[in-house]
Amino acid sequence: MDKQKLEALIQLSIKYRGEILHDSIQIEKEVDTFLANYFINDVEKQIELLELILDRLTFDAKLAIFDTMLKKLHPGIYEKKFSKLISELRILKDQRNMFAHYMTYSFYDELDEIPKEFQLINFRNSTDFKKFSKGDYLLFKQRVVKCREVIREALHM
Repeated sequence: MDKQKLEALIQLSIKYRGEILHDSIQIEKEVDTFLANYFINDVEKQIELLELILDRLTFDAKLAIFDTMLKKLHPGIYEKKFSKLISELRILKDQRNMFAHYMTYSFYDELDEIPKEFQLINFRNSTDFKKFSKGDYLLFKQRVVKCREVIREALHM
């Protein structure tokens, strides 16, 4: 086992983890902004809503509310414009949860070849491995950009 390659692999997973968590927080806060703007025009009251209510909800709960609101506000264009957004946001949420709760696999023996791409491992109920490649990372980043564009567009409709 090449310890330098293992350290480089771990550092890559840390870089991806940090960026994925950062991007996920940004997306969630944009959904929060949409929800706050929908219910309240006063900026100070919006901040209170964020502090006292929205920050206590799971991202899943916020997505359910956001989805219902988009259906209500834009019934004529929901299927074409927003149903894919909600699906993409759920994919981003699942990947965020994976990076927040799974650890980077690093249990290599002396004779093992260190791979170029890392795996995440989870031990809940059974051992679960998820490979994560640069392509997966780039796809995540593309999804983030597209979702943010559509959320911002919805905010200004």
